[in-house]
Amino acid sequence: MWGLTFWSQNVASFEEIFLPRKGDNPACFLDYQEFASDCAIHFFKLQRDAIKAVHPGFRITHNICSSGFLYQLDQYKLSRECDFLSIDNYPYAWTLENEYGYRGAFTYTPAMASMALSQIRGSSKAPFWVTEAQIGRTAGPQRHLLQPGIVRLWSHQEIAHGAEGIVFFPFRTFPYAHKHMMNGLVEIDSRKRRKMDEIRQTSEEILQIKALIGAALPTAKAAILRDYRCDWAFEDGRFSSDFRYMRHLFGYYKALREHSVTTDIISPEDNFEGYQLLIVPAQVLTSAHFCHRLKQAAQSGTTLLITCMTGLRESNMESPGRLVREEIEELAEITILEQHALIGEKSASFSFTDPPDLIRPPFGSISYSPGAPVHWQVIRTCLLKRRV
Repeated sequence: MWGLTFWSQNVASFEEIFLPRKGDNPACFLDYQEFASDCAIHFFKLQRDAIKAVHPGFRITHNICSSGFLYQLDQYKLSRECDFLSIDNYPYAWTLENEYGYRGAFTYTPAMASMALSQIRGSSKAPFWVTEAQIGRTAGPQRHLLQPGIVRLWSHQEIAHGAEGIVFFPFRTFPYAHKHMMNGLVEIDSRKRRKMDEIRQTSEEILQIKALIGAALPTAKAAILRDYRCDWAFEDGRFSSDFRYMRHLFGYYKALREHSVTTDIISPEDNFEGYQLLIVPAQVLTSAHFCHRLKQAAQSGTTLLITCMTGLRESNMESPGRLVREEIEELAEITILEQHALIGEKSASFSFTDPPDLIRPPFGSISYSPGAPVHWQVIRTCLLKRRV
């Protein structure tokens, strides 16, 4: 299945299996990343079972660090082993770009924290906790100063996305060690200042809201697929040297969020029914069964938006024997004649001479750059007419 006959990588026994690096066999590298994720989840289960043996009634969670953007761990699998999921939310300090090694300045958008919270909610389909909520400067690089009122705003954002508990970290600033410069809700001298007043006000507001609505989850009519195996498949750079899966996904989430469209982040194994719009971003790994489910969703009234590189490989990284899987071409009613990849600094354009009704734009041509944000106009235009 890995195609080890290429470059004479054949193995005679399991003992000869090597731990792959980027640049080694791509299918082996993909499976290794899933193996590493499974090992971490297995380790969590050992600790969970030890606690449950002492007190079966305890509810066990696991905090997802990296503000929920951690992609080395399959959060869908982890959620099945937890009583509920949790997230560490640091909107100013940690974004999806950190996961890809980028630590420079960035333009803050609340849509990024929104996507992180939607991912946690979508992983478990249930309320979650924010086990670390940013309250001040962190132990890492400082990109923005926390202005008065921003923590209150984030707290309401967390509740609105399905959080049922918020814990600020740390409560009191540490006097020493690795995070000695990390601000707490209370500073090292234990005096109550502005932040304490802000959190007291926020807590009172949230309690009033909870008294009115109780436990509630947002209802989304749009969903975006996030597939960890697809993210892992892009990791070695062969499909496109600087393409980043979550960056691509976020472009679509941000476009929807900025138009107040509540959006779920869901697994390819989840139920697609009930969504008016389903975005399938760069689903490079597909199977016949997955394509059949997409077709069923479209036939039941869901509008599908399928983006670049979808259907290039089977679920095990093997070619489907075509440039793109046949079912994807049939679903989109297109034929792929050539397939290329550009680095982020390059762009390509294409023109419609007589565009079909489905994508008839109010302009003559569309320019696309792999690193550019998604324009809502393009999404809106593509949804004017639904087709299978």
